[in-house]
Amino acid sequence: MVCSVGLQTAADTVIKALANLMAIAGAGGREIVFIDTLPAVNLWMKIGGICSRVFGLKAIGRPLVVFGVKRAFPSLVSLVNRALMAEQKEV
Repeated sequence: MVCSVGLQTAADTVIKALANLMAIAGAGGREIVFIDTLPAVNLWMKIGGICSRVFGLKAIGRPLVVFGVKRAFPSLVSLVNRALMAEQKEV
């Protein structure tokens, strides 16, 4: 399973909190790998996020973000595949 969470500047704090939460919840032996997906974020996603959050124009911003995510999908898949390959090499 792969999950994506926007962390912006709080990445270190949130990653530590999520890792601790998973340990408390008894995630077992499953290892969780956190990947910086910021390189896959494109201009459409940024503009959509600004429209939605800064200007409150959700009706415009959300469709722009969705359009951007669709265009970024191959890059996101590539990031996940590289992380999986790196994980397999370590084992």
